[in-house]
Amino acid sequence: MTRGRPPRCADVRDIYLACTLDHEIEEVSRSEMETAFVVSQRVRSEFHAGYAKYKHTKYEDKTELLAFDGRLYRRIPVDGPWSRLLGNAFDGHEYAGRPEPGLNLTVTQDGKASTVMSPLARQFEWQLDRESALDSRVVTAWPHGSHTYDRADRRELVDFREIHDSIEDIDIAIQHETQRTIEAFVGRMLVVDGSHLWMECGAPTWRVSHQEAQQHVAVKIELAHGFDGFDCDLSRRYFALDDLEGAEQHAAQVSRKRKGDKNPYIMSKAIPEFEVLDASAETKDVMDGELSRIGYALATECFRYARKHVGWVDQFSPQQRNSLLMAYHETLATNYVSGKMGNVRGHVLDLCDIWEQTPYAMTYCTAGLSKYRDGKILLQSAREIGTANADQAFRDELARPVGPRAQNRACTRENKTLATNGRLWPITRVIGHSSVASTKYPPAARCRRCSISDNCRDRATSVLFTTYFPRLWHQLRGCVSIPSRPNTFQERAAGGFL
Repeated sequence: MTRGRPPRCADVRDIYLACTLDHEIEEVSRSEMETAFVVSQRVRSEFHAGYAKYKHTKYEDKTELLAFDGRLYRRIPVDGPWSRLLGNAFDGHEYAGRPEPGLNLTVTQDGKASTVMSPLARQFEWQLDRESALDSRVVTAWPHGSHTYDRADRRELVDFREIHDSIEDIDIAIQHETQRTIEAFVGRMLVVDGSHLWMECGAPTWRVSHQEAQQHVAVKIELAHGFDGFDCDLSRRYFALDDLEGAEQHAAQVSRKRKGDKNPYIMSKAIPEFEVLDASAETKDVMDGELSRIGYALATECFRYARKHVGWVDQFSPQQRNSLLMAYHETLATNYVSGKMGNVRGHVLDLCDIWEQTPYAMTYCTAGLSKYRDGKILLQSAREIGTANADQAFRDELARPVGPRAQNRACTRENKTLATNGRLWPITRVIGHSSVASTKYPPAARCRRCSISDNCRDRATSVLFTTYFPRLWHQLRGCVSIPSRPNTFQERAAGGFL
């Protein structure tokens, strides 16, 4: 919050007008990029439990991932059947759990969200929700509506010139953080050969997911990218490219019949042919990312449950409450777009114990089709990964050189002691110690026309979300050849509204 006199409306207008795309998208030629990964959509399918009616369509297609300057990129489809997703910055849905075209490397036609703006929208949406006290700020943030389509339309059509006079104050810190996030997002894009848009992406992984089908639940193993951002569907699990066995074991665990199951769980594997040509297409830290994602989700859900149920958190030990507080702060500091990731891995075991007593509360996130069935599977997986992570962290700490003669130290792993020239030295760093910032956040903005006071707190974030977003989208559209069609967005652009 700014100190002293609130800025004049003219200052707010200046802030908006200054929010141009200073970071230009880099242009390169195809010859400057190296092919890092090739996947052919000639799929070998396997089905378990003998469900004969379940069929998998085989596609004859090929997808390439390219490497440039040590980073991996995937092509963003902007033509053909996907052009319908490019009309507006807001496409009528919340972005959290919706994959966009190009994430699924097994079936290229998969995906329903905007191919370009989803990562940025997903980050902003998650930021709104993880600080929610009771109701989701994704829903209550201004401009709000009665349902998702109504909210999307209002956020798409809002004209900053019509609302700036109602803003008395704006949180400059949020504004600057938003601008840095947008710049980081644009910095991950390349225009190739002047007409194709490519975006930096994560390495391919094995994705295990399940969804309801006709008279059964389909548990699928597919080759896919992880979500570009926070994936709130915790029933989706990701495994490294060299860990297909781990993916199969998890899929088998999900498919196992349990008491109360109304329909059978049918597991299928769709394994495409692929070739790894560059190290950038392989990753070894998938489990770290999965553990962090679970930690972010549990910290947010547990903290929200504690707000709703006064005194509930008192049943836990001081260590568990401290773990929850530290994990929540690390979650608030996490920004997938800019790559600023909070470290919650050391707190996941405590978070599992706390979340189990909620019981299995889920609001923004989801554990799967059945909260209790899939919640138990989630807890088992999280505890297995968390225990392995804690053991590895302890071994790494024992092996870390400490003391004034670190350069001459040898680690004696047999008796778990650290020795230097025959002398024992103590470990001087406390594992897991960090400072905790204050949880008190001042209101982001005040509004004279808003009748619901809770919405005023979201004013600054919402203004940035609704005004920068279409403005940025219009500039991105100008960088590549996108089929034009009459729509509200283009009319506004032509009229000088953006």
